[in-house]
Amino acid sequence: MQPRPSSISLVAALGVWLLAFSLPGSEAHAGTVRGQPASRALEQAEPNVRVYAVTLTIPTYPYLDALRPTLPEESIYPYPRLDFAALGPPASAHYKAIVLENRYLSITVLPALGGRLYRIQDRTTGRDVTYRNSVIKPTPWGVRGWWLATGGIEWCFPLEEHGLNEWRPWKYYIRQSKGQASITVHDVEDRTGMIVWVRLTLDATHSFLALEPGLHNPTASSRSFQFWLNGMLSLNQNHVSERTRFILPAASLRLHSTGDADLPGPGATITWPDYQGRDLSLYQNWKGAMGGFASPAAQADFAGAYDEASDQGVVRIFPRSVAPGVKLFAPRGLDPGLWTDDGSSYFELWGGLTPTFGDFAVLAPGQALEWRERWYPVSNLHGAFTHADETAAARIVDSGDQIQIAIAPTQAIAGKVVLWVNGAKAAEWPASMQPGRPFQQTWNKQGAAVSEIEVIILDKYQRRITQYVTR
Repeated sequence: MQPRPSSISLVAALGVWLLAFSLPGSEAHAGTVRGQPASRALEQAEPNVRVYAVTLTIPTYPYLDALRPTLPEESIYPYPRLDFAALGPPASAHYKAIVLENRYLSITVLPALGGRLYRIQDRTTGRDVTYRNSVIKPTPWGVRGWWLATGGIEWCFPLEEHGLNEWRPWKYYIRQSKGQASITVHDVEDRTGMIVWVRLTLDATHSFLALEPGLHNPTASSRSFQFWLNGMLSLNQNHVSERTRFILPAASLRLHSTGDADLPGPGATITWPDYQGRDLSLYQNWKGAMGGFASPAAQADFAGAYDEASDQGVVRIFPRSVAPGVKLFAPRGLDPGLWTDDGSSYFELWGGLTPTFGDFAVLAPGQALEWRERWYPVSNLHGAFTHADETAAARIVDSGDQIQIAIAPTQAIAGKVVLWVNGAKAAEWPASMQPGRPFQQTWNKQGAAVSEIEVIILDKYQRRITQYVTR
């Protein structure tokens, strides 16, 4: 598959990359910000978007001591294998982390562990939406035969599953401007020679994280590859509750793996979310571990999950014209000791440049590609969202006697919400909402049959911000 560019052209993406690395001091041996010592530069951050460094102490199995070199004929060369028999017990290890935060959101990045986005915290509720393992522990999963189930969001490149270079330190640099701050993590991959980077940006007024992956092929040959981001998520105090609802933009799911005897085997396609009378979007209806891809690819530009027990969710907004792959996985029924020492649990929400792990993208010599996603927490909707974009996540439900509307915006909005039913205006309400404080309203149907619902959000000047349609 040849990846298609987003609104950022290939030339522009390459220009952004080259500009960043031509600035003095911007090639980040971790700890420089605009060429200044981190401690000095971080103190100069805008007060409404804070950036600072912290040290995290995390029990860690000494996996580095158990790595063994590979030979050129081995499939993962030049990356190492891990000798599990040589692993000792975990010991405290210290990791430098970079924190970006505004009034709504706090994110933590660990450059030393693949530049991963280690933590997303919803500051309006105080809850994390990413899984944070209490220990860094190798598992036997992944194409290398070992993988660190650390948590957060990892960058998987240049192969499927968890990639090859997500375990080692990535370089980084930080940018600060009026009203926003970003950290860009980057690496040169050993097998392809390609440059991979992810830019993470917060601004002062939104509750979303702008996440911009990018790739550049500086070599003289075309490169075939995969790029996936894997969000390890947990919406209920580092556990997946039975009332977790998965929002997957597809009418069918192509199975990648399953431990459920009532499902067909890997490679089969099943209907989603209802399969033979079982609603698989609700975690309590799972009978074992399962992973699958939106089939044939994502059918909308949003995905996510919502825990109806904690009333907390997470939203991913992405351009499916560029990154059509969406995958869901949860290790239900597996021994948590495979990945942790405290019994905690998680699920995975994946996004990729290709529809499945069996498909590959290609970059020609000198070609670059960059796209933008937005991730944000959402809460207090009293049920899973049915629509989402960068403006808001909305729950619009025909409950029989009523139409229920809940809108959780990504910034403060003062205006109106207008309801249209079957093409006619049915209601209009003044609306004042902000992240963590959604708009809530109901409309009594009075026995009317409903075939179409449209909800429109207007700003204080009566301008349309966005709209959501249900048929």
